[in-house]
Amino acid sequence: MGIWTITRKELLLLMRDLRAFVTLLIFPLVFILIIGASTGELLTGDSDNQKVQLGLVVEAVEPVAAQLGDVVARQDGFIVTRYDDQETAVASIAEGDNRMVMIIGEEFDARVEELKPSDLLNPQGGRLGGNLDSLGIELEGRPAIDQLLPLIREVLYALTIQTITPEIAKKNNRIKATLRAAENRRRRELREAGKSEEEIEAIIAGKPETGSESTTAPDTTTRPGGVYQEIVPGYTVLFVFFMINIMARSFIQEREIGTFRRLLLAPIAPLSLFLGKTIPFLLLSLAQTALLFGAGRLLFGMNWGTQPWVLLPVMLATSLAATGLGLLIAAMVRTDSQVSAYATFLVIVMGGISGCFIPRDWLPEALRTLSLVTPQAWSLIAYNELLNTEAPDLQIVWQACGVLLLFGVVFIAVGTWVFRPDE
Repeated sequence: MGIWTITRKELLLLMRDLRAFVTLLIFPLVFILIIGASTGELLTGDSDNQKVQLGLVVEAVEPVAAQLGDVVARQDGFIVTRYDDQETAVASIAEGDNRMVMIIGEEFDARVEELKPSDLLNPQGGRLGGNLDSLGIELEGRPAIDQLLPLIREVLYALTIQTITPEIAKKNNRIKATLRAAENRRRRELREAGKSEEEIEAIIAGKPETGSESTTAPDTTTRPGGVYQEIVPGYTVLFVFFMINIMARSFIQEREIGTFRRLLLAPIAPLSLFLGKTIPFLLLSLAQTALLFGAGRLLFGMNWGTQPWVLLPVMLATSLAATGLGLLIAAMVRTDSQVSAYATFLVIVMGGISGCFIPRDWLPEALRTLSLVTPQAWSLIAYNELLNTEAPDLQIVWQACGVLLLFGVVFIAVGTWVFRPDE
């Protein structure tokens, strides 16, 4: 009896429960599909839920206020819903229709009228004071976006300054004459281009041209795969390491029925026995990874990067580290309840600190450094370099693969050393 005999026996046992086998492969795909749907990028690439849903109320009556509302509404980062009154707009936050509300108050016209061209040279001080309140504009948002509110406020402030600048600049006769001359030149160019007077007036007013590229929907496919570039590798790595639960239960069953004791009496080395039981789970892990990456490509338009062949050693190294950890856990636990408690807890914690649940770039620096003690982090580093970099640095990839192989060898060595078949 040799290593391949043990491997064949384990594969037959895994395939005997075909329903559980298929579920093991399909469940991660369903999970990724659900996560992708929650981001708004399921199949269609629609990412509207990643934009800021903004309620807009324009109480001021001058054209510049309406123009500011149009400028904000045209920004790709906002989904703007207009309201006639402040009360309805604010209520939309509580109802979940909007994340924040922008109110261009009645005082806006008077505040803009008070400004002088010199105020534009110091937008962070003087009458402007670097904030929207100085112009009679109010912002209200959900508590959940309090951290983003200052950034959104700065963006809206910049759009406001951009919109009111031409009106204020006209108060200076020289600037007014220069702007008028530039406007007349622009009108002549548009007439020579065959534009109608209505189209010319719309363009001069800053409105998008009918039928032009500016009225088309923003391109959401500039980054192939979109959110799935992060979701697929992250949750693939997470579920690859969930394989340790199945491995541990397999070892516990062998202990309970006394198979291990009988196998150790056979002419086979202990290491061969452990490798024979580990290889089937390694193959299952590789099949799971291949399925998820294939589904990511076919169903979600995921991009495999400029050097997709390098994904293969990363997949192999990751699966080896996962099955090695599975062997170590199997050697340490003694009951099924311990598997449920310890192994599941370990996988979730390691996945959380390594960046399986959210992109590693979003993790605090201290947590990113701490995560390097986990094999999942090194796997994600390699995948990120290959999938999200135009010119991947293969030295980073090979380093990550080397660390993963080291994890796998250490896990297998320690697991073999501490294993006691008769306990």
